[in-house]
Amino acid sequence: FTENCFWIGEEMIHLNGANFSFDKENPGKKWTITTQDRLVDLEFIPEEKKRTEKINLLFLASNFQQMIGRFYGTIKVRDDEIKINGIWGFTEDHFARW
Repeated sequence: FTENCFWIGEEMIHLNGANFSFDKENPGKKWTITTQDRLVDLEFIPEEKKRTEKINLLFLASNFQQMIGRFYGTIKVRDDEIKINGIWGFTEDHFARW
């Protein structure tokens, strides 16, 4: 079970597990995003802007980075392939300890 999906109009398209490949030490470099079912094959190019938050309260910790940038690649829907060319969006990397 995953919560991964995308919407086309009012139709929800379910996706299998997603893999986000990126350099955790330098999230401002290119990210690669794919799904196990091969429906999504995207690159994400971060821009200058990002949102970050670091909290460390011993038993509670959060390290959050949200990168704003553009997506490139393809998404497959049934027999069609949607080309993504520079659509704005964001990715995020979040570690939490409760």
